Amino acid sequence: MLMLIHANHALLEQAATLINELDEADYVLPMHAYGSGSIGQHLRHVLDHYHALSSCEHGVIDYDQRRRDNPVETSKALALAEIQRTLHRLPLLVDQPIRVRSEVSPHAQHVEETNSSIKRELLFVTSHAVHHFALIAMLLRLQGMAVPMDFGVAPATLTHQRQQQLSA
Repeated sequence: MLMLIHANHALLEQAATLINELDEADYVLPMHAYGSGSIGQHLRHVLDHYHALSSCEHGVIDYDQRRRDNPVETSKALALAEIQRTLHRLPLLVDQPIRVRSEVSPHAQHVEETNSSIKRELLFVTSHAVHHFALIAMLLRLQGMAVPMDFGVAPATLTHQRQQQLSA
């Protein structure tokens, strides 16, 4: 489990570094023309999943109980503080059996619940964060901004790229 916590730390620290370099205006710029929200909205969404995981109540995680319209969306300082709080909470997680609850149907309200573990959910939030970081990277590049080449790239893809470079 320690490696999963380290991996999530690295992702969140990478996000903090990138966000720290943005102007507040770039952080909150809506990108609706590209079918997406702002960088702040994507980051808030990612942090909401970490918040749900780290505040698992009564052994149940509900990723649908997000903090929409949270000021983290519109304030870099609040976002960076939330990242720091998350970094401090992750090592406190204890692997245990849990249940995950989520709405599953786009046509009618239908909630399913299934067995899981903290380790499995750490894998999920890693993948989820990488996906949204890829969207953030795309939005920043569309604004003409430089983004580290490994930001928003899946770990397995980075491994593949390293192997390709070694064999070239």
